[in-house]
Amino acid sequence: AVRAHHAEIGGSRPGSTPPFSARLEEEGVIIPPMHLVRGGIECFEGIRRALNESLFPSRRSEENIADLRAQLSSVRHGCSRLTELAGSIGSDAYIDLADGVRVRAMNAARRAIHSIGDLDTIVEQRLDDGTLIRLHALSDGERLSLDFSGTSPRHPMNFNAPLAITLGATVYLMRVLAHETLPMNEGLLEPIDLHVPECFLNPSFTGDPHQDPAVCAGNTETSQRVTDTLMLAFGLAACSQGTMNNLLFGDDSFGYYETIAGGSGATKRSDGTHAVHTHMTNTRITDPETLESRYPVMLRRFEIRRGSGGEGLRRGGDGVIRSIQARKPLEFSFIGQHRKERPYGLHGGGAGVCGRQYVERADGSVHELSGSEEFSLEPGDIITIETPGGGGWGSA
Repeated sequence: AVRAHHAEIGGSRPGSTPPFSARLEEEGVIIPPMHLVRGGIECFEGIRRALNESLFPSRRSEENIADLRAQLSSVRHGCSRLTELAGSIGSDAYIDLADGVRVRAMNAARRAIHSIGDLDTIVEQRLDDGTLIRLHALSDGERLSLDFSGTSPRHPMNFNAPLAITLGATVYLMRVLAHETLPMNEGLLEPIDLHVPECFLNPSFTGDPHQDPAVCAGNTETSQRVTDTLMLAFGLAACSQGTMNNLLFGDDSFGYYETIAGGSGATKRSDGTHAVHTHMTNTRITDPETLESRYPVMLRRFEIRRGSGGEGLRRGGDGVIRSIQARKPLEFSFIGQHRKERPYGLHGGGAGVCGRQYVERADGSVHELSGSEEFSLEPGDIITIETPGGGGWGSA
């Protein structure tokens, strides 16, 4: 199997991440399980129809098809190499080695929980709109219970997160707690009792995209805030920027999507890092030359947002400032967090500075934007995003 990111799959806004989506169908093409290859023969007709004939079809369907072919090639290559490996060492030895990777991760997780010892703590974090994430972490040194009871119900907009998001954040937590170099796999979850009742971290899906919850900000923003909550429960680090700063633009012919770095939270041993992706995001931003040559925009500013990290014995990392100017009429979208609540510091450390974003019109007027916005830029208009800094650690 292979999982890849397709930045444009339709939806009501270019880039498939509409800031105000309330239903799954608004976020792009809904693809039911279907064959791409059957009996050794490729059959892309079904996926091509879905991409082109849905309620909100893809703006770049042929790019989607090309990306799917690349994914298919990677699966074929992987199958070939695994077959070669199993043939050289024997299938039984291969199965034993594969299971050994899982067991190694499981044992690392058990050692991490043993080092935690007894723990009984309740922590809460909120999205900028007040939506609550509540976590009760309980450890007896043998097993770790993570209970999200009391978390807010289904979100009315797009901050809902399928259960896989919280599972992924939990695997990440255990990898951090383990302090070992090891492959990420489900073995890290074996000593974990995870309880996520039906809520905006585990919303119900009926199979009807007209009724099912929107999730695009859950995958990006809620995932970061869940991670912040887990890190707080174990005191691992001050809050990082806690957002992906999703910026999207396009028109009827294309969609572009980028996430923007910020400051990381300080730890007991080190300052936070400036201008870096943290936790649930690690995407590389498009090179300026590529951005300006392929898209009708100009990068006017991209620099560290000095002084945005929290004060402390260990300072939080600074965010960034990024300004993009339109060269033709374009539709823009933005989704971000920590625009109202500052990224927390720990043990007396100061909070990071909130993010902000604003539009400078060609006539000189300036318009502040909220954390979720849809807006248009005309030629000469500039959008500027100032991303949050990380929290500090300890009293200075």
